[in-house]
Amino acid sequence: MGHYEQVFARPSKWGYNLKEMIFVDGQCIFLQNGKCSVYNNRPTACRIFPVTLGRNGAEMDPSCPYREHFEKDSVFVEQAKTGLHRIIEDVERTISLSNNIAD
Repeated sequence: MGHYEQVFARPSKWGYNLKEMIFVDGQCIFLQNGKCSVYNNRPTACRIFPVTLGRNGAEMDPSCPYREHFEKDSVFVEQAKTGLHRIIEDVERTISLSNNIAD
């Protein structure tokens, strides 16, 4: 999309070549005039929000003012859980590859 990764992501504190989004004043840098400027190409984590990974697995982010609306949409909840599992698998694969390279 013409964006350099260094502008919107930085190395994660967890290492393993993982990245985390950069926020400015608590907001995603792709939020412009209250709307997502990369909506059609947004990352999976954005697509499944407010479903996040909690201590007991997938859960609704309590800070989302619309979580009750999303909780009522069983199709969204199932798709979001599937997306979250894909993210977890990608992270685990990245960690495994990094560990294999280090060995």
